[in-house]
Amino acid sequence: MEQKEPKPDQELDPGSWRPVLELNDSVVDPALTLYYSALKKMVSAASKGNVSLMEEAVTEVNASASAGDPPGQSVMGFVYGMGMTREANGTKSFQQHQLAAEGGNMQSKMALAFRYIQLDMHDKAAQLYAEVAEAALSNFLISKDFSTVAPLRIHRGAVEDEYVPRRFCGEDAQIGMPSAMYKVGLFYYFSLRGLRHDHAKAVYWFSKAAEKGELRSMKILGEIYAQGTGVERNYTKAFECLTLAAEGGLDSAFTGLGYLYLKGYGVDKNYTKARECFEKVSDSEDPSGMYYLGMLYLKGIGVKRDVKKATKYFLVASNAGLPKAMYQIAKMLHAGAELRKNRNMLKLVTNFLTMNAKFLLDVTLYFTGSFALDAAIVVGGLPRPNWREQALSRADTSIRSGALEYKMGDAHMIIQAGTCLELQSMCVNLRTGVEILQMRRVRGTLQVMGQRKLSAQDAAAFYKSVAERGPWNSLSRWALEAYMKGDVGKAFILYSRMSELGYEVAQSNAAWILDKYGERSMCMGVSEFCTVKERKERAHALWWRASKQGNDYAALLVGDAYYYGRGKERDFVRAAEAYMQNLN
Repeated sequence: MEQKEPKPDQELDPGSWRPVLELNDSVVDPALTLYYSALKKMVSAASKGNVSLMEEAVTEVNASASAGDPPGQSVMGFVYGMGMTREANGTKSFQQHQLAAEGGNMQSKMALAFRYIQLDMHDKAAQLYAEVAEAALSNFLISKDFSTVAPLRIHRGAVEDEYVPRRFCGEDAQIGMPSAMYKVGLFYYFSLRGLRHDHAKAVYWFSKAAEKGELRSMKILGEIYAQGTGVERNYTKAFECLTLAAEGGLDSAFTGLGYLYLKGYGVDKNYTKARECFEKVSDSEDPSGMYYLGMLYLKGIGVKRDVKKATKYFLVASNAGLPKAMYQIAKMLHAGAELRKNRNMLKLVTNFLTMNAKFLLDVTLYFTGSFALDAAIVVGGLPRPNWREQALSRADTSIRSGALEYKMGDAHMIIQAGTCLELQSMCVNLRTGVEILQMRRVRGTLQVMGQRKLSAQDAAAFYKSVAERGPWNSLSRWALEAYMKGDVGKAFILYSRMSELGYEVAQSNAAWILDKYGERSMCMGVSEFCTVKERKERAHALWWRASKQGNDYAALLVGDAYYYGRGKERDFVRAAEAYMQNLN
């Protein structure tokens, strides 16, 4: 259970738009000078409504893309997708994103994954989202993900959300109050409210608040020192800060303490104390405690390995919105879906393993008509002295105690699988997938599965939720700030970029801006500003994407467009489909 080493945003998201939006050239990679020059012009052109400047920007971006820069290729994918100073071309957009994704560009991986979902190619979507989600995890702290700021919806139906200004600006805080210092620290640490990233200032304000007894500041300081994000890693200080917060009554601080005991950082490694700390947090219904308890039971660290218990903890933490727990659920669903899809391969692999190794895993797989799967597993571990006797003994004991369920019929298979060095990794994946399918015995806890088949679609949905919390999420903060300042053109292009990455809120925000502000949206076509017809078509496409992700208001608008012939040819079948989606 290794906490991902934190990485700077520029390493996680090369070609990030943040330097342009923060007006911070000091973090720009010299190799991407042309790209950032073009991106700066593009944002400025959208803000000012300068078509000629936009054409110049796109020309430079295209030169960057032609030179093989993944960020340039990614933005060209966006340009072709939008039809901005270039003819809209889905094929060229896809090709540019594919090139960028192959070069490691996370935003293009997001864009491609979302397109695969639209095409019902969920296997490919899940694979890409898994890669992005894994990268996003390294941006999280030990406990809650402070860095995640969910994109705000700027409208409620057809009208502007009157609460947005209050939610954006936050409550006024009296100068000198510890709670205000804590908030200022968050703003600097996570670049909120339009402030530039400044870890030194963040630590300064957290420290000032901690001196005045602000427990949340003590806790986050402890996690910052433990991870060494923006400061020199110091486990002694981390332990001191977390202990003070916990002793002061902040139960969530026990997550960090438990992690230190678990890893033996700054203290002697002690699995019992780690588990006790996580249990204290879980008793207070903090999802981070549930997540770490799930990891203990999943890995069998200090406790008897129990996949069922692990799954239950992950589900509770996932339902509470903890990204790391969502990631574990996604991995479970993904592995289960792969096993179900490759049943014949499973037979071949296990037969090969049985012939080439003596190490025994007794696994009973009971397939129902819908391929929902119950599994009972005995795992002996990797080869070690007396491993044959121990594995067989454990299998025999399990069989005698009834842990393995033997049934007759075509839907039942008993597999004896071994492990050998050349297929060790395949075995690990096989075991993981089969064990994970024990979730089917956790009745009534995994609502997303219900009575349906384990599917890559479910896995992709969970991976997507985690992937969307990566540093590229910062685009929403800058889009909202621009909107609040009346810079509708800048807000529109940023929301449009996020729309392409699959953010539903951004899709509805961009569509609403087109409908609400018309020409003020600064929507640009091939050679000039978008016509009324072009704006309606773009808005319809955005509402349609949002409707497919569960936005009821968007589904209603799409249905009305087809029913009344508003910008679309009247089509009662499509209207009915949209309205039915609104009811589901």
